[in-house]
Amino acid sequence: KNTFTTSSNSSQFFGGVAAGIEAIVQQKIVALREARVTYIDGRPFHGYWRTRKSLESASAASNLGGYQSFDFPLKEVAGIIEKFANDTGIPVGGVDWIWEEAEPDVHKEPFTLEVSPTSDLNPSSPPGWKKTYKEFKATEAYRPAFIAVRKQWTEMMTLAVIDRYRRARRHLFVDIDNVVSLSAARVLRWKGKK
Repeated sequence: KNTFTTSSNSSQFFGGVAAGIEAIVQQKIVALREARVTYIDGRPFHGYWRTRKSLESASAASNLGGYQSFDFPLKEVAGIIEKFANDTGIPVGGVDWIWEEAEPDVHKEPFTLEVSPTSDLNPSSPPGWKKTYKEFKATEAYRPAFIAVRKQWTEMMTLAVIDRYRRARRHLFVDIDNVVSLSAARVLRWKGKK
């Protein structure tokens, strides 16, 4: 989002700058939760919340007291994901988003922290898991869960590639089953002479 309000304070930063010089203006966003959404061909596939221990925490990493929950509303962000993929030209990726609200309205446009076309996937932790995600990664259940979600991702990627290929090519499909089957008797009757 590009938000910059002209004020008297801005003149102290830009007062001596010549016209036409570009500047990047940043705004600090304070958010308790961030989302990681993996998408394929502009369609959300996998997502989860990363929640910080507190607003003062710089990270949602589990070793800093943060935690993950996999109750992210993928269907509700489908339109935003599609627009994001089209606007950025990145059809496949994992995007990190934040909203300023403590309870984010996922229908509002989020702030994008980063997008990676080769993002990794974190499988859901088991229902009722109360420990950190880092501790889940150390269990025997993690690897099979990781392989399962990775397999789903691979299948979706394959379908997306096939779908894009098909959409990029023009096809003319002609149904000739009935014509061939009716003509088979004529071919036999005329012994192929006609």
